[in-house]
Amino acid sequence: MTRAADPDPFRPAGAVPLLITGSLADDGFLDWIRHRAGVLDLQAEIRRLSPTAIRVTVAGPDPLIWAMEAACSLGPAGVLVEDIAREPRQ
Repeated sequence: MTRAADPDPFRPAGAVPLLITGSLADDGFLDWIRHRAGVLDLQAEIRRLSPTAIRVTVAGPDPLIWAMEAACSLGPAGVLVEDIAREPRQ
């Protein structure tokens, strides 16, 4: 019996929506997210849902998406991220 190879964590397998909630009224946070995605070489679609919610859909290797999630959880000064929920891959 042969085992299927483990999926390569560095190969994108679809976009991952992240729902970020907290005190996010600072519009500079959207630019900050865009910049971080660029630094990590991720594709990102950013949509403000309300002053307390942003959906960021990122595509790229899983380890870099995890790094993006960690960076967003810390956020820039003036922003308080309370939660980041991963939604199913698209």
